[in-house]
Amino acid sequence: MSSTTNHTNNNSTNSAKRSLPEDSPTSNSSNAAKLQKEAPPAQQQLLKLSKSIFLVEPLETNLKLISDFIYKHLNKPHLEIEAKFGIIIDKETRQRIRFPTMSEVVLTEDFTSRIRFESNMTEFQHRHFNQMLNYQVEQSRSEHYKGSPITYEHLRHIDTFYQSGNGGERVRVTTDQKTQQIIPNGMIKKSRIANLNIHSPMTKLDFRISLNIETPEKPSGKGLQVRNKDRLSYTNELIKIDLTQVKSEFVKFLYSFH
Repeated sequence: MSSTTNHTNNNSTNSAKRSLPEDSPTSNSSNAAKLQKEAPPAQQQLLKLSKSIFLVEPLETNLKLISDFIYKHLNKPHLEIEAKFGIIIDKETRQRIRFPTMSEVVLTEDFTSRIRFESNMTEFQHRHFNQMLNYQVEQSRSEHYKGSPITYEHLRHIDTFYQSGNGGERVRVTTDQKTQQIIPNGMIKKSRIANLNIHSPMTKLDFRISLNIETPEKPSGKGLQVRNKDRLSYTNELIKIDLTQVKSEFVKFLYSFH
């Protein structure tokens, strides 16, 4: 008896699927898809689906977390927003962190003491991004390109660091390697405000968003450290992407300020 009843119910269900009433949601969806496929281009535009049942785009949680993190500090003068590719290392294992997740994870601030961020990439990764960005620059120069222009510069700079008079912060003086002249806005004191670390398990690299204050300041005394930067710089609208190779040396200086 039980078996017969189940069999009857299954048949009823299958029958309902074959002959849905005209006002059922599934039937409406099928009809809409059919109409959209058969309609002229102008009508297809009108038949596009809404963003959601509430007519708003669903919220992307990570995007909101990052946006809120930046928004809290937007009123600060001389604010630098910097995103770096790298790897988030677990201090205990000395390996890249591993979480049971398949998507990006924004790490909480109290987890920061257990990790360190290494902003390094392999030569292969550097070459990959270089080729990808170079291709985009070439595309942007085409008369058929619909996006905004992308500019490219190959910069070779020398950063010299000096002790600041305010606490443990340092003043950075940047000079052009070829002319030996200080570049425009090349003397600044960089103060860290906050970091946000994002683990990306589906890619080879994680990333960190850093907020810093870059205040113009003239240094004093002798340089403490020299850093040579070979930088490929790509600029598009408000975004600047730098691929930088760095070599550092200590107890060397180019300028002495008094």
